Amino acid sequence: MWMYKETVVQDLETLKELSGLDSVFGFIYGIEYEDGTYYIGKKQVTKMEYLLPLLSGKKRKGHIKFQRKKKKGRLTASEVVLKETNWKTYTGSTLNAESPVVRKTILKVCPTKRNLTYEEAKYLFIYEVLEDEKSINENILGSFYKGNLGV
Repeated sequence: MWMYKETVVQDLETLKELSGLDSVFGFIYGIEYEDGTYYIGKKQVTKMEYLLPLLSGKKRKGHIKFQRKKKKGRLTASEVVLKETNWKTYTGSTLNAESPVVRKTILKVCPTKRNLTYEEAKYLFIYEVLEDEKSINENILGSFYKGNLGV
């Protein structure tokens, strides 16, 4: 279960209430493992799916818009639908699969994809994950790598 501001978060509505945001795209998280290691990352809570429109013309739950695009010279129609990801059951990457998860903490809630990427980099630098032996983060933005900083 995810913790945010010392409160258990079990659904998207609770996350919105606690963060004070109208829309939530994702969050920055910290996962602590039983062996003392930790990982800081980002997780999307919503995603856009492009589906074929229903023959009845009705809108699906989470409907954002209908759109037409050219694909291989043909005009195709699709319905853009906002859906939740697997964030509730997410236990982190498989980097530390041998050690059980002790705590899952939401550090910051973000309203947009750009903000999510920025905040992840910010938190990784703040926590100095590339210099901390307990961190299992290997890089920041694919540009800075553990053990290759020249320090």
